[in-house]
Amino acid sequence: MRIFIPTLGREKQFTFETLPDIWKRRVIFVCGPGEKKRLQALGAPVWEQPAEVKGIAGVRQMIMDFAKDEKVVMLDDDLKFAHRCADGKLHPADKTVVNAMLLSVDEQLSNFAHGAVSCREGNNRVKDDITFIGRPLRLLAYNRRMVKETNCRFRLKVMEDFDMTLQLLRAGRENFIIWNFCHDQCIGSGAPGGCSGYRTPAVQAKAAHDLARLHPGFVKIVEKETKTAWKDFGGKRTDVIVYWKKAFESSQSSEQVF
Repeated sequence: MRIFIPTLGREKQFTFETLPDIWKRRVIFVCGPGEKKRLQALGAPVWEQPAEVKGIAGVRQMIMDFAKDEKVVMLDDDLKFAHRCADGKLHPADKTVVNAMLLSVDEQLSNFAHGAVSCREGNNRVKDDITFIGRPLRLLAYNRRMVKETNCRFRLKVMEDFDMTLQLLRAGRENFIIWNFCHDQCIGSGAPGGCSGYRTPAVQAKAAHDLARLHPGFVKIVEKETKTAWKDFGGKRTDVIVYWKKAFESSQSSEQVF
């Protein structure tokens, strides 16, 4: 299994530093122009994003098209990890635990086209170690061979991960979500670097409406207000509620609309 870390304008590589050495040797960074030399100093291979590859969707599709490994994991560059202990609570993950988490992802990718490790948000509401058919975020795992069989592709400027998941679920490929491990952002949504440089309220709103248009009946447009993210825009954003299970169930019907 190969790990890809798409990164843009990030001074510190938080995710990379959390990985044990055995997995650092499996990392490839994917960066924008002018960042390659700085990232190479970390000792991992670097792919520089060609001019014709646009945005995170283009980067993710480039990974799917040109990676040599069948199994790939795409990690946001600002993650930290935790795991559920015997007391039922989440505790920070050391590198031994991170290794166990990635081995668990690798194992599941032998049988599933796509999956994820849970976010910290909402992790306490799920007691199972693993569930099936759910929301991926920040840590995205794919079996490239299985995905290619569906002809599903990344295509939205943002929310491209949700779009890909809905495509795959509607194509009859259920996903896995691992809950006995989780991830969180080290520096919070909207921090400098990453997609914060181009994810304006207008870009977010367009992607939300595009997602609803591409997946009618499985996406509901909502307006959300948060105190931590989007603070420069009053904390308001156009967002979505996604009916993941309904999307997969539609694939079991003889009448599908794409």
